[in-house]
Amino acid sequence: MPPTASSKSGPAPAPGSGQGSYDRFWLAYLRAHSRRRTRLIHYCGISLMLVGLAAGLWLGDWRIIAGGLALGYVTAWAAHLAVQGNVPVMFEGPKSAIWSAASGLRMYVLGLTMQLDPHLRRAGIKDNASS
Repeated sequence: MPPTASSKSGPAPAPGSGQGSYDRFWLAYLRAHSRRRTRLIHYCGISLMLVGLAAGLWLGDWRIIAGGLALGYVTAWAAHLAVQGNVPVMFEGPKSAIWSAASGLRMYVLGLTMQLDPHLRRAGIKDNASS
């Protein structure tokens, strides 16, 4: 079984352990997404989710919303398994699932607005360009 995201997270507590704050979770979350390709694939998945949500609401069809969510999550999970080599932190408990969704959107917005680098550095992710 692949290692969990938290097993590669350094000194922060495991995201689902109930220890620490959201800030500690955020840093562990970023470490679990340390490779640029993982983040780019996540951005694609989140974009698919948002398009599915908008289209489903516009057309009044919950199946489009559900399909967009499923497609987005499968895309992100594939990035963890194929690129990052870990398991998404959302599987570590209910609190982790909620914080993971919030962190994914936060990472998406910060990445698209070119404001993620200071957060990555704070999480100890140094060589962002080569991964």
